[in-house]
Amino acid sequence: MPLCAPVKVKGSGPLRVTVMVPESQLMPNADRDDESGKYTETYRPEAFVDAVREADGFAGTQDVADVVGCSYELAYKRLRALADEGDVESRKVANARVWSAPEDDE
Repeated sequence: MPLCAPVKVKGSGPLRVTVMVPESQLMPNADRDDESGKYTETYRPEAFVDAVREADGFAGTQDVADVVGCSYELAYKRLRALADEGDVESRKVANARVWSAPEDDE
């Protein structure tokens, strides 16, 4: 998939430059679904819940990101979505958000 960026050259109108980048560098380690062409999920939602549980029930966003192996931003987005679904809970402590997970009802 080429990436395009407008470039302005002095004394002329805009010039469009196309840079060819291998798809593997755009989304490293990302797989696509053969039918839809959409990227498949790399990190299972359960991985985020498990990371919170492994931290003795309370974990910061960066702690979860480190355990799962993803970026802080992705961990935060996934944890917020899990909180909306009731799978984890959060509370603000000073300037940080602390996540907790309810115990399994097995």
